[in-house]
Amino acid sequence: MINNYNTFLNRNITFSGTTKIYALTDSHQQTRGKCALLTKILEDGKQNKNVLALDGGDLFKGIYPPELEIQSYITLKKEAPDLEIVINIGNNDPGYKEESYEFFKKSIKTLTDNGIHVISANTWDKNTNQRIEGVKPYVVINRDGDRILVTGFCVNNLTQTTYGVKSEDPIKVLANLKQAILDEKPDGLIIMSHDWFAPSEKLMKFAQEQGLKVD
Repeated sequence: MINNYNTFLNRNITFSGTTKIYALTDSHQQTRGKCALLTKILEDGKQNKNVLALDGGDLFKGIYPPELEIQSYITLKKEAPDLEIVINIGNNDPGYKEESYEFFKKSIKTLTDNGIHVISANTWDKNTNQRIEGVKPYVVINRDGDRILVTGFCVNNLTQTTYGVKSEDPIKVLANLKQAILDEKPDGLIIMSHDWFAPSEKLMKFAQEQGLKVD
């Protein structure tokens, strides 16, 4: 046992990268509280470029004007251009009428034009059956020598509830996305699931059964 311990101590152990990750979900336009967190992210981002900010969705529908949510993230990105920000679509984000949906699409363009990633693997435009412009099924982030793949899913009820967006079963979509993820050969895999705990846990277990190492 002592010999094994000495052997362990003499090993040359290296880490390929260390990334500080901040994640939040269902903020519902609680912009005042969110800005406190974004300030902390900004401070860390200026000291160390290896910071990743993840938002699990539901930026809109809350007590503050929704434009503040967008502007807060844009201000953060401008203050720390090297900071990587990934936003997943939540069930309240597309809205429930045409006016809200148009604002949603405009907001996605504003975010992506400013270098902020918007993802959702299981949502599509109802009218075109195509992915919503600017929304990707996943994104690969490079942090400190590591390639981190981030994908996102939303609760599968958007077809019945939202104005312009439809959704599909996350497990079915992940099965179709499996090969693309494997081909990317990421050093880390993060799945943002805008759903309840039980289906999120089921999705994670399915990913693992498919040989996808979920971090």
